[in-house]
Amino acid sequence: MELKEEAHHYERVSFRSALIAILIIPFNSYWILYLSYVFDSNRPTSIALLFNVIFIMLILIALNSLIRRIIPRGALSQVELLTIYAMLCQASAFAGRDMIQVLVPLLGNGFWYARPENEWAELFHSYLPKWLVVPDRKILRGFYEGNSSLYEAGHWRPWVRPLAIWTGFIGVMSFTMLCLSVILRKQWSEHEKLTYPIVRLPLEMTKERSDLNLFRNRLMWLGFGIASAINAISELGQIFPQIPFLPLYKEVHFSEKPWNAMNSPGLGFSLFPFAIGLGYFIPLDLAFSCWFFHLFWHFERVLGSA
Repeated sequence: MELKEEAHHYERVSFRSALIAILIIPFNSYWILYLSYVFDSNRPTSIALLFNVIFIMLILIALNSLIRRIIPRGALSQVELLTIYAMLCQASAFAGRDMIQVLVPLLGNGFWYARPENEWAELFHSYLPKWLVVPDRKILRGFYEGNSSLYEAGHWRPWVRPLAIWTGFIGVMSFTMLCLSVILRKQWSEHEKLTYPIVRLPLEMTKERSDLNLFRNRLMWLGFGIASAINAISELGQIFPQIPFLPLYKEVHFSEKPWNAMNSPGLGFSLFPFAIGLGYFIPLDLAFSCWFFHLFWHFERVLGSA
């Protein structure tokens, strides 16, 4: 008897879902930069899940539910919503911390901050390809000191070539990572049966069947309420002295060697509801590895300082 493989139906990515994501990305990126540089807080791309994307998806899902009631055929499917989610996550990662936010200043930092005292010009300027950076201090003056306009031709033209090259490099890197994900998917998903905790929430949020909808689950709202209350009390306690402060993170610092080698960052103890929730879905051996090697890293620092 021959075993027949089960046929799977895969819905294609629609043009409208990609278009919606493309239209949202500029506003999403501006929001990330505003939080990171203007407020210098709540860096949304530092940890998963990306709360900015989840917030946008909540708005889209609410609007989509309204459209489904009025024009059922015009509503977005789960695949389309997940396409938007994936594109926003990718764009957020590029616009977020340690990516574009760092790359753009690096194009000029090595030249603008070069001084006779630090001898940067002699140390590494000759190793920086001129087509990958912006080496002219006159052009960089407006970028670093302000009181100027980006739209003057003399300001933006020198940035075009290096930014275009870096954009191409980032595009190739992203495509390579996507290819690696496709190659590893079968082994990880079908053979090793790995779970993907950060994928569970968008999958549950975008389910189309009303009886399986996450937002109808009372346990979800109970957990959401507890986690929200803990975070709200903690944040409000830092703003209003009348509210008791609830510390969710505490670092232990040492004054004597070799233990003070752990001080930056210190040995931390935390109570983060999101981390507890994600840890629930992580395989036990992986969760143990995260905990063990964090402590082992501190042990190595102490050993190196002894």
